[in-house]
Amino acid sequence: MLILLVLFIEIILIPMKEDDFLSRTTIGIVIIMALNILEAIICFILKIKLSIGMLIINLVIAMLLGIYLIRKKKLQKYIINYKDIIFVIVIMAIVSCIACFHYGIPFKIKYGTTDASTHFAAALNVMKEEGLLLQKNNKFDSLMIGAYVNSGIFFEAFRGKYSDIEMYQIYILFDIFMLVLSGIIIYAILNKNIVISLLYMLAYPLNSILMGSAYLTLALIFVMSIVFIWNKKEEMPNQLFFAILFLLNTGLMHSYILFGIIVFVVEIIAFILNEVSFLINIVSISRIISVTGIISGTISSSGSVISSVTSFK
Repeated sequence: MLILLVLFIEIILIPMKEDDFLSRTTIGIVIIMALNILEAIICFILKIKLSIGMLIINLVIAMLLGIYLIRKKKLQKYIINYKDIIFVIVIMAIVSCIACFHYGIPFKIKYGTTDASTHFAAALNVMKEEGLLLQKNNKFDSLMIGAYVNSGIFFEAFRGKYSDIEMYQIYILFDIFMLVLSGIIIYAILNKNIVISLLYMLAYPLNSILMGSAYLTLALIFVMSIVFIWNKKEEMPNQLFFAILFLLNTGLMHSYILFGIIVFVVEIIAFILNEVSFLINIVSISRIISVTGIISGTISSSGSVISSVTSFK
């Protein structure tokens, strides 16, 4: 966990035109989660334990970022907006109330589906066995590993303080963190519109959390992060933009593939349109990606509702 903290600090210290502290730290957290997913896949392919493989990869990345920052001889300076502080206080208060009323104090298991039990077991496996559940004889035969990999890494910070069974409280805490993150990232995209950001957070992301499908909320966090990065691509070197985009795309694809397919198609269209100058003034790429993310979320949500209804017949 310490090396992840070092990586996070180095990422937010990379000098860019974007000087908003809340936006950069939020994107920094999302990049770390995407990196965790990519590293877990590499470790699985090479058949090495996550703790060893991820430590080696993170040390190499931390060293390279350190060298980059030293050569730049410049660190990012930030502006902390009072409006951001108010928003964070409001969102934390709202999410805390939701958590207390829904899960109780201490937390009790209360999800709308059994999905959470499967993902909890997978996250425990990441912590204890340091591997992924991708074998063909396993019911978790899926490459959508994003949520349970990051949950398992989060578990590691509390290892020894809670028994395996009590870890469900940390699982719920991670879900709550995902909800907060979803609200902050949309806040950054919508030019800090507090009301709409809160309404968004309390809609599909909250529903996914309460139903035990936090992987959908994580997938949308990646979608919105792609929108944010796309809006800022003129403010960073192409190499950095494509590196971050690659990580976010990887995180998205391995969190919920249906969202990923739609977003990838939009990205391809976006790159094509960027080569056709007279169309750039007509089409807003970031809006297309935003709308596509919302539409895909709505379709998925509708499918879940229909599936739930038909299961009672």
